[in-house]
Amino acid sequence: MRGVGKRMGWAVVVVLALALVAYAGPKASAQKTTAKVSVAKLGFSMPLPPGWVVDSKDPTKFYMQGKAKTHYGKVESFPLGSKTLDSFITTKLSDSKIDVKNRRTVGDYRGYEVISSKPGEGVILELDIQKGKQVIRVYFHVPGEDFPKLENGFRKSFSSIKLK
Repeated sequence: MRGVGKRMGWAVVVVLALALVAYAGPKASAQKTTAKVSVAKLGFSMPLPPGWVVDSKDPTKFYMQGKAKTHYGKVESFPLGSKTLDSFITTKLSDSKIDVKNRRTVGDYRGYEVISSKPGEGVILELDIQKGKQVIRVYFHVPGEDFPKLENGFRKSFSSIKLK
């Protein structure tokens, strides 16, 4: 009878261990982490839309998983020099068709949200933010046919930008 008690004891331990794994498992897998692009030298951070990741080789670049060549973005900065933000954008996008251009603020900083396109090259939704004597530009580039279904996610990311 002693052997039966030991086997029962091990069975109880195994059942309890399985119950603990089953209880902890779904919670851990249900938590989704949102990728975030952060550029410390610019004091910039932004959560990415679901399914987008930061490039492991260049933390200023990001892309949609499985579609890095066609669905991508970047954070970059440019000196403003003596230009206004408006003239900077016009010059920077002189070879693109500007479809929409709206004023936007990020914290205490002013900027413009621009949708531009080039035939056969896709659509770019960008946010150009003036921070002192520089412009921080963050953009998403996708094929034109995918833009309408991804636009809301891009705008949510823009709305969550933090600048220090």
